[in-house]
Amino acid sequence: MTRHSNLAQHLVDTLNILCGRFVRAGERIDNPGLVMNPGPKAAQVVNLPRPWETGPRSRIGDFGLIGGEMVTGTLADDILRPGDGQVRILFNHGGNPAAAVPDQRKMTEALKSLDLLVSIDPVMSETARLSHYVLPPKLQFERPDIPIYLFEAALFPQQYTRYSAAIVQPPPQAELCDEWRVFYELARRSGRPIDFMGSSLDMDVPPSEDDLIALTLRDAPVTLEELRRHPQGYFHPAETLADPTDPATAGRFTLFPQDVAAEMAAMTANFFDRCGSPFPLPPVEPPFAPPNEFDRQHPARPAKTVQAQSRLYEPGRSARPGPGIGRRGGNHVGPRIDPARRAGGQHGATRRRVHIPWFWRTAG
Repeated sequence: MTRHSNLAQHLVDTLNILCGRFVRAGERIDNPGLVMNPGPKAAQVVNLPRPWETGPRSRIGDFGLIGGEMVTGTLADDILRPGDGQVRILFNHGGNPAAAVPDQRKMTEALKSLDLLVSIDPVMSETARLSHYVLPPKLQFERPDIPIYLFEAALFPQQYTRYSAAIVQPPPQAELCDEWRVFYELARRSGRPIDFMGSSLDMDVPPSEDDLIALTLRDAPVTLEELRRHPQGYFHPAETLADPTDPATAGRFTLFPQDVAAEMAAMTANFFDRCGSPFPLPPVEPPFAPPNEFDRQHPARPAKTVQAQSRLYEPGRSARPGPGIGRRGGNHVGPRIDPARRAGGQHGATRRRVHIPWFWRTAG
């Protein structure tokens, strides 16, 4: 979540490859996937697509898709800049872009300019307060569910899932909605079909929550009925061993792709220009960081937050922090090295301690 995060991740992955930290044929795969992508796995490199290079491009910045979605950092410009493709209607599903996206004033201006802003949110967040409509969804104890499955192989050490039935019913007069029902009704009333987990939904008879969970488990080696018989959680008993490599489909590791090389060159050029030190790292005193192009264009910008000791449920949410922040003494802000030295700052010194109310924000 910081500058050069792509390079850092690529470095870790490259070191793991060079150290041979991957599964060989016949070795056990701890979690090959249960709900998503189950089935045999060959001990070989998978040639994954690079959709950000070949798929749709954003009209702002010419960015490709990441995870099948446009990057959020260009949303404000996509709303404010006239032209073909300008965003005029936005459905905000549980997010809080007014607080979570950098340049809050610009984002707030953009959200205020929309013809229609709808938020699906159980709390009155900064974005919800700017919305024309706020649709309150059921909370986690009011609906059935299974754990997140998009990254299950990384989250769970074993093949695991669990069906949790609704514990309580919403109050009788509560105007709550199933989150998925909002988008189902939009599609139904506009005459559009919905493909869910490879199955076409009936657009005349809405599915139930359990129907959707059953469809989610369509390719899994366990059914919804079986999950109900394991209220404490289901651990798949079968062991998965890596299959032999298939030479016809096996790929090769790419240790230094062109986009990574370009980012590396840009980073090292920045270091040489400002620090005059050899690659790979300049002698930077923590928590200072070398200036980048944004700092050169905004010399009056004195500080960058480098540590956030928050106990909120997730970034950008309107929830009161827990008592742990007070015990730790607050969040620290580390200034950039040049402004700090000009101001007479020294490494490790605390220049000023301020108290900011928990509800403080810069939006608006």
